[in-house]
Amino acid sequence: MYADGNAVNTFPEFESGVLRRFNTLLQGRKPHPFGASVHLSRGIVSRLMRGSLPDPELLGPMVRIERLSLSWLLTGEGSPYSVNHYVGDVEAWQDLKAKLSDEPDSWSIYLAVSPAGWTVVLDQECSTTMKGGKEYWYRATEVAGGKVCGPVVARGIEHWSRLKKIQVLKLSSANWMKLVTGHLGNAQLWGLTGVAAVAEPQPLEDLAEVLPSYSTPVEGRGVREEGDEYTTDEERALLRAFRSLTADEQGVVVRMVSGLSSA
Repeated sequence: MYADGNAVNTFPEFESGVLRRFNTLLQGRKPHPFGASVHLSRGIVSRLMRGSLPDPELLGPMVRIERLSLSWLLTGEGSPYSVNHYVGDVEAWQDLKAKLSDEPDSWSIYLAVSPAGWTVVLDQECSTTMKGGKEYWYRATEVAGGKVCGPVVARGIEHWSRLKKIQVLKLSSANWMKLVTGHLGNAQLWGLTGVAAVAEPQPLEDLAEVLPSYSTPVEGRGVREEGDEYTTDEERALLRAFRSLTADEQGVVVRMVSGLSSA
């Protein structure tokens, strides 16, 4: 109680916020079976159900398995699930390429596509050791968000599609927007116990069908990209030259052209 008689009620509000966010995370799952699936003791789950937080270090398995944002659970700020946000197509590809080049056999590549757009999801099986020495396995998932729907990433994905299997996740526009903004977690994306998956992975048969703006040749009329037609010999030659470059070289060309067009 302050001297002016006003009650201090911040802590109860904080507790109710934690409980509300924990219920959001459950996605309809029962608390204690959920806790067991993410390596939380019954005591920790009971504390969360009371709106009280345990040592954040004990929440590590839940954070990894669910792709959860711990800061969101603690404070309510930001989005519930982690997403790698990029400011541009080139930056996105540099990061994705680094991950794929470092561990080419570990990552599975998925294209999450919808009428609203497309993005890249990387996924692999991982293990880590909990405090006390207990090891557990989880599905490490990385979702690309931001401006990642451009030709540099598309060309990079086309390159990797020749080297390894790529799968497609066909989402509704609403679910795709949730995914890239961090409001759709691993439970919904992959269909973890008790939660239905929003899409079933399908083999990538033809990249041009998934990314027509960047890959589909128009017979006898050059290449269509975002509604424009490339019909002159010069335009076709430039496009062929660009496509013959590596992803790094394409990134340099994109930056140069962007600089010239804004000059």
